[in-house]
Amino acid sequence: MKAAFVIFDRMTSLDFIGFYDPVTRLKSMKIMDDFEWRTCSTAQNVVDDRGLRIEANRVAEPLDSYDMVFLPGGFGTRTLQNDRAFVDWLKTAASCRNWQARRPAHESLPKWTIRTDGIRDSHAI
Repeated sequence: MKAAFVIFDRMTSLDFIGFYDPVTRLKSMKIMDDFEWRTCSTAQNVVDDRGLRIEANRVAEPLDSYDMVFLPGGFGTRTLQNDRAFVDWLKTAASCRNWQARRPAHESLPKWTIRTDGIRDSHAI
């Protein structure tokens, strides 16, 4: 099983870690020996909303080979929801069986609404 962790500028790292930590333990705790993951982005390096720099393992590669795609929240979603190149890149995961879109509970930021056929809408919650 393969997972893609999408990263982008101005994401909330705490939100990212909220699913990265438990999901990657599937392998480290020997629950799923064949589990693998990659950090994926449209840029080699991203900077979160507080200045933490993170490097992507995969840059602008289609997401259709992953079984799961995780998308954190953060202030960066405000501009990305109108970034046609980014949205089109996310749509390459349309065949992915499982999506997880998150946003911190304390923020009223746009949240991606995802279906298996791609992005349906982005709206504030």
